[in-house]
Amino acid sequence: MTLENFKQVMALIGKADQRNDALYKAGIDSLEYSDIYHDIITRLFKEIFTEEGWEWIAYYLYEIPMFKDKKEFYATEADGSPIYLRNAEELYNYLKKCGYGVLGTTI
Repeated sequence: MTLENFKQVMALIGKADQRNDALYKAGIDSLEYSDIYHDIITRLFKEIFTEEGWEWIAYYLYEIPMFKDKKEFYATEADGSPIYLRNAEELYNYLKKCGYGVLGTTI
């Protein structure tokens, strides 16, 4: 998967999530649709990335947004150095650096 394709996919996921949030705020529960959608995303990403790679993608999509109000937020390497995932490109570069493509190959 190229960087440009990855960024486009991540942007589309973000738009879909924003739409689901807007529907929910309007009193429309799209949970049944969303569950299927998230299952599709998970399956496709797991075909492209290793399990560790998918875990980082899920972290970026579903956990980091909870900390969006923090001025500085990052994960850390084992040695304590920061892992910045402020955008899809930084995530992609981290996945590539770690070899989290399918079966550890580069993406």
